[in-house]
Amino acid sequence: MVRENVKLFRWHDILFIIINQPFKNILMASKLLWGFTLGLVTGLLLAPEKGSETRKRISRRAADLKDKFDDFIDSVSEKIDSFKNDAEDLAKKPKTEARSFAADKGGVL
Repeated sequence: MVRENVKLFRWHDILFIIINQPFKNILMASKLLWGFTLGLVTGLLLAPEKGSETRKRISRRAADLKDKFDDFIDSVSEKIDSFKNDAEDLAKKPKTEARSFAADKGGVL
């Protein structure tokens, strides 16, 4: 009788851990994010440069990142357009070949 209670108690603990595991992961991720944010703010506040110089540097880097991101988006859209054109050409090819074959055989499609 005592052993059954121990098994149920252990099963309850395991079930509790499994159910609460995603919540613990979210808590850990939020703690890491807060730690990163506090470290970043502390680093900016204790930086050896003046605040105006730091803001200008951050602004320049943000503009550079925006330009790189825009270039990336342009290249991806060009590749998508190229893929779309290739797919359309590939889809038209069997139809033109079938019409050519039918014309050679004297039929009409």
